[in-house]
Amino acid sequence: MGWHVHSLLLLFHLHPLIFILINIAVLVVNPQSPPRRYNSAYQQLQKMTFTHTPTQLTLLWLAFSLPAVTWDFFYVIFRPHTMPGGSIHSPFWVPYALYGEVDGNYGWKQWHAGSGFPAAQSWMNAIETAMYLVYAWIWWTSKDQVTGEIRGKRAAAAVLTGFAAGVMTESKTVLYWLNEICSGYENIGQNDLFRLIVLWVVPNGLWLVFPATQFIYGFGKEIIDGLAGSETEDGPTYSEVVKNGSEKKEL
Repeated sequence: MGWHVHSLLLLFHLHPLIFILINIAVLVVNPQSPPRRYNSAYQQLQKMTFTHTPTQLTLLWLAFSLPAVTWDFFYVIFRPHTMPGGSIHSPFWVPYALYGEVDGNYGWKQWHAGSGFPAAQSWMNAIETAMYLVYAWIWWTSKDQVTGEIRGKRAAAAVLTGFAAGVMTESKTVLYWLNEICSGYENIGQNDLFRLIVLWVVPNGLWLVFPATQFIYGFGKEIIDGLAGSETEDGPTYSEVVKNGSEKKEL
């Protein structure tokens, strides 16, 4: 009787090790079969494909903002030739004669002061524009001709690029506004309220609203849904399924 009791106690203490060894044996004997709890989730993951379809508002914003930002970039970079009296001011940059009075960053005030901020933010504009063009190019060359949808890795690359560009635009625009607030409205304080709202707040506000709503929120939600969408309430997580799939291929 004593021998049997000791054997049972030893088996009880060793049962976690035995369980592990049995599982290893199963994997060695049948390496192509993932653990049972992964089967349905892994099959579901295999069927999933990341998709993206830009909204009409997103496309309209890009159609408007990209030419506008490019126009603005060349005005700033080629100053003073693009400024009033400059050799290429007319006819392309005539509206900037007024805007340079509204915002000193674009007028003679900061040019004579030697400020590098206008040029620095314009080069940031160029980087953002390039990223938006990459997004647009991926979408245009990969889209379904009927639905406008793109799928797979190209869809993921497009959304990630657009999201990153939106974050850059939003951050730079916030910085532009904070620069005015923190300097005591050095460049826009000369305007009356109506002129300030119509010619500065509204135009610059567009670059706060649309990147935030279309690219940061809209694309960010797609990224989150794409990452979290393969999780099941009772099954393994996305990362567990992917890891198991990789181990399966290695075996």
